[in-house]
Amino acid sequence: MTQRTYQCQQPEKMATFLDQFKILMWKNILLKKRNKKQVAQEILYPLYFIAILILIKAFNKGTEKPRISDFPTYSMTNAKFLERNFFNGKYILISPDTSISHSLANETIKVFEEMGNITSGQGPSLMYFTDKTAMDDYYEANTDNVAAGIIFEYSGGDNYSYALRFPSKKVPGTGSWTSGAGQCRDGNGLDQSNCDVNQYLNPGFSLLQLAIDTVLIRIDYPSYPLPDVTVEMLPKPSYKPDSTYIQVISSIYFVLAYSPFVNFLTVHLVAEKEKKIKEGMKMMGLRDSAFWLSWGLLYLIYITIVTVVTVILAVLYFVLAMYLDNVIPTEYGAKKPPYYIFMKSYWCPGTREVDYDERAEDYDALFGNDVEKVTTDMRQHTGVRILNLTKEFSGKEETVTAVNKLSLEMYTGQITCLLGHNGAGKTTLFNMLSGLVSPTRGTAKVLGLDINNPGDMLKIRQTTGSVHSTTFCLTN
Repeated sequence: MTQRTYQCQQPEKMATFLDQFKILMWKNILLKKRNKKQVAQEILYPLYFIAILILIKAFNKGTEKPRISDFPTYSMTNAKFLERNFFNGKYILISPDTSISHSLANETIKVFEEMGNITSGQGPSLMYFTDKTAMDDYYEANTDNVAAGIIFEYSGGDNYSYALRFPSKKVPGTGSWTSGAGQCRDGNGLDQSNCDVNQYLNPGFSLLQLAIDTVLIRIDYPSYPLPDVTVEMLPKPSYKPDSTYIQVISSIYFVLAYSPFVNFLTVHLVAEKEKKIKEGMKMMGLRDSAFWLSWGLLYLIYITIVTVVTVILAVLYFVLAMYLDNVIPTEYGAKKPPYYIFMKSYWCPGTREVDYDERAEDYDALFGNDVEKVTTDMRQHTGVRILNLTKEFSGKEETVTAVNKLSLEMYTGQITCLLGHNGAGKTTLFNMLSGLVSPTRGTAKVLGLDINNPGDMLKIRQTTGSVHSTTFCLTN
């Protein structure tokens, strides 16, 4: 009899989470390598949509509307303004139902028809209500056959008042007192499609108001004639259409630009589930966390690259904006030379000794014997020294000189006052001393610091204070 011995084989150790994650990442990268078209779409689609947005912005600059200096004058009863059919067959609601309201309303309709050249009987009819609540209830139930509403108030004597109500669709809202610069430009002042102010004229709001005012005036002055009121549109400045709608659609474009990431990720997940690849791997011990992390980390790398590039570009644009703001000349502020970032004085601004006697002889030579010579002791207390300071503003037709070769010394411990008429150049002088504008010629030194030197101007602003005539207000 033979005895056999059997040895049980130990099961192999299951792959760890990290091992599964590495294998799944390797699998996903292989899929990306084999589907180069998908990778190209994921990279190029964002550029494609952003390029479209750039083209829309570049080619849609908008045509500037010219200035309109004069508009014709129109009578308020002009047939081009008034919608005569608006009142035909409709009611004007009156409140309260009193004898005074009846009298005022009947006279108002007569005057209204006379001013609007409306044939008697073709105008609106009157309907009376005991109070405002009843009138509002009727309007809410019968909006189509109501043209307007008038609420009279009488407190004895000559104390009359009224409130005029029109359908909200016929008159502009009362929440804003202004309108856009693009309104009321068409129709030579008769624009009815894009002009809020004309909505008070077209449905007869202003004409009905004028008729009521005429009736109230005739209570004290019975012979008061029909007024002939004319209206005229105010001048319109030049206007460039707003293109802020591009900012609205840009958010949609950015969502579409990154949609391929979500699209292809969804395709891969659905395909593996449909082909039972995921379930097969789970039967072999796959952990859900490793599966989802592998796909999530892969696309996180995509997003991280985009984010890093965006941050780098934002920093570069920020630095470029700071550089150009200091270099490109504008109307206000002193500008630095293009090479200022390579100057030692910019990175290491040192201190220098201030010499108050600098060019003193040249300064005294500017004046004749009629001006008292300044002693050496007094010159040691010089706070501001102005030398041939000139500022010219170039206009379309001529150059205007605001400050002409001004030379002046101001001393510490004294109060110096500049007197002059409007336009003499007082404000321009202080603007040059504070660095708000650059001088055309000449120079000035504040505590020995040159206003033409950008580094010195920074120190001047740090050591002095100024109160400008310009109002500095933060809007909104």
